[in-house]
Amino acid sequence: MNRKTHLPWNMIAKFLIIGLDVVVFAAIGYIIGRHYSMEVYGTIFGAVLGIVCMHIHLFLALKRVERRKSRPG
Repeated sequence: MNRKTHLPWNMIAKFLIIGLDVVVFAAIGYIIGRHYSMEVYGTIFGAVLGIVCMHIHLFLALKRVERRKSRPG
C-alpha cells in the first residue's frame, strides 16, 4: 500500500465530525426555542438546518477527496 493513498488524520476527523452538525444545530435551536417557550419547534428547526448544513459539508468534503484522488503523483 502506498502511503499517499491514505487520508490524513485531520481529514478523517473532519469526516467524523460532519455528523455532529445536526446535534449542534438542534441544541442551539432548543436553546433559542426555550427563550420563546417553543422548545420543540426550535429543536425541529435546528435539526433541519443542521441536516442542510451537514449535506453542504459532506458534498464539499467529498469534492475535496475526489480532487485529491484525481491529482497525479
